Amino acid sequence: MKKVTIVGTGLIGCSTGIALRNKGYTVTGYDKSVDNLILAKSLGAIDIIEYSVEQALRNANIVFLATPVDCIKRSLPHFMDIVPYGCVVIDAGSTKADICRGIEDHPKRDSFVAAHPMAGCEKAGPAKADPDLFANKKVVICEQEQSSYEAIKAANKLFEDLGMTIIYLTPVEHDMTVALTSHLPQVVSYLFASMPEFESSEYKSWNRLAAGGFDSISRLASSAPEVWLPIFSQNKDLVAKALRTLSKTMNLFAENIENNDHAYMKSIINKANETRRKFNEGHNKNGNTNSRHCHTKKIQQNGNTQ
Repeated sequence: MKKVTIVGTGLIGCSTGIALRNKGYTVTGYDKSVDNLILAKSLGAIDIIEYSVEQALRNANIVFLATPVDCIKRSLPHFMDIVPYGCVVIDAGSTKADICRGIEDHPKRDSFVAAHPMAGCEKAGPAKADPDLFANKKVVICEQEQSSYEAIKAANKLFEDLGMTIIYLTPVEHDMTVALTSHLPQVVSYLFASMPEFESSEYKSWNRLAAGGFDSISRLASSAPEVWLPIFSQNKDLVAKALRTLSKTMNLFAENIENNDHAYMKSIINKANETRRKFNEGHNKNGNTNSRHCHTKKIQQNGNTQ
């Protein structure tokens, strides 16, 4: 029987649970929030509720950590102490270098797989769970050479059952890349939506006129700070570097707008068009679909969607 214990029954944990139950897994859930656990059970994300993390871990074959990255970093060594030998522990954290460093000397390091499913939603919580959240998406596995053959095999099977394509990177390669492609867009969305102009009486009509462009750039600003502040902290140097590079680019573009330099502005727009073309081409080739919003599907008690 395929069994997995999910620690953290928010969006990622519950989306994983529903998808795996649909593939025949038996899923146990643990969360500090009893309300989240009860809702996860009612949504069909888990079969069994455990109110003790020690009990949840001691009975596990596979453990999937779906908590914020600060919780993963803090709890992982202790969790590895508790799990039985042969139990595979997989994390889903959005940063990898800090987490990998924190576990590198643990005697059960080879039972741990450092992973990051490249999927998510600006909305948090079990009610937003979607069993198709991971379908046709990529997952990064880091330091596979530090994990046992059995652990990598179990992780590969789990992610394949979620419908994901596996990529292997070093923790530094991962953190550098997501700083640019994931963490920076999140910061930009927060900064744009927090501009004083949105509270200024001079722009009091903004909410009546804002449309697609506003929607595209501000969507990520709905994300909860509890999720993103630990990510920014763990990847602070690389995120700050990317943000400063963007700031220089924006300042230069502002100067050229003032100078009415259409040639320069056109060159930047052409580069942007090419980047977007490559993104679309890569996702279309891999069969990925990009939903602009997080949609919640109606979930039956048995975990199926309709």
